[in-house]
Amino acid sequence: ALEDRLPALITTAHDFYVVLRDLTPEQRTAVFTAFEDRLPALIKTADDFYHVLSNLTPEQCTAVCTALKDRFPARITTVSDFRNVLFYLTPEQCTAVFTALEDRLPALITTIVDFYTALHYLTPDQRTALITALKNQLPALITTTDDLYVVLHHLTPEQCTAVCTALKDRFPTLIKTADSFFRNVLRDLTPEQRTAVITALEDRLPTLITTVNDFGFVLSYLTPEQCTAVFTAFKDQLPALITTAIDFYVVFSCLTPEQCTAVCTALKDRLSALITTVADFISISNALCYLTPEQHTAVITGLKDQLPTLITTADSFRSMFRDLTPKQRTAVITALEDQLPALIKTVSDFGFVLDSLTPGQRTAVFTALKDRLPALIKTANDFRNVFYYLTPEQRTAVYTVLSAIAVK
Repeated sequence: ALEDRLPALITTAHDFYVVLRDLTPEQRTAVFTAFEDRLPALIKTADDFYHVLSNLTPEQCTAVCTALKDRFPARITTVSDFRNVLFYLTPEQCTAVFTALEDRLPALITTIVDFYTALHYLTPDQRTALITALKNQLPALITTTDDLYVVLHHLTPEQCTAVCTALKDRFPTLIKTADSFFRNVLRDLTPEQRTAVITALEDRLPTLITTVNDFGFVLSYLTPEQCTAVFTAFKDQLPALITTAIDFYVVFSCLTPEQCTAVCTALKDRLSALITTVADFISISNALCYLTPEQHTAVITGLKDQLPTLITTADSFRSMFRDLTPKQRTAVITALEDQLPALIKTVSDFGFVLDSLTPGQRTAVFTALKDRLPALIKTANDFRNVFYYLTPEQRTAVYTVLSAIAVK
């Protein structure tokens, strides 16, 4: 029978793995029982151990581990060996192996991959013990921002601080951009870990910011107190970075009202130069939600002389008005009041303009347009669309003119 020939077929740990791979659980148990006493002798390396255990039940794994427990340290000469041994073990068995290897394990870790692999199989307490033993070795393992991320991700805030302090002199060459630092280093850290890292790096942060996007990206990861510290260090440079309306919006979305005031004051003579299109004006307007009412007024006032050149059609008027507050709309209407009637060349234009106005503003536009309005009404739909925005008295006036035209 085949079962009588199995001992002759299995002379290595790999043979044992190959034979058991395609057997039923019952057949595997029978082979294991026949070979249990011989297995320790077949297992000469950590790789052998991994292959033997891969097809066994937890109880059978425990039996093999018990027989080999005094031989584990000699079988583990690399971190890969450590992984292969621990892969199929119970937490209790892993702890026993770690305890036996604790003094030797730091010497086996020579790369970031080794570090990550070893920590993957340890408990939090075991990780802390290993990291403590490696504290002087970790900075030498870190050669890229990805390496730094892998290390910091597994550290406590205190350990993050220690590693960053040890690396401080190398940060200028290691971290060259805000994007690489925040995406590659801080992306998955806890708030406490981030705080520890950022505190260790606070002198370096301003040098990472070379664009408005860097500024927004940096501040998006910081606490309010850290944001204030970066703004204070950077406030004199910030106005020079703002060269477009989008830049204006990005910066203001990150600041407190007091900080917005400081930037507004520095930019007051340059605001008009940031706005060359309606889209630019909308970007600036969107940023106004971060300002106080007084700042709103100051910005709109500074821009009012530019509005007539930006708004040349009823459609551009509607686009600009869509996201403004009532106070901002009033300021714009005041700046444009002489120009509004000229924007209206069709009934659709009339609707675009009046849809955004208050009743009083509609009356002013109607008064300026009343002599021209009847001529714009060419269909029943035009009639309905014009009358929709008029008061009863205004409707009567338009109706009277149209009736006289009809009689002629």
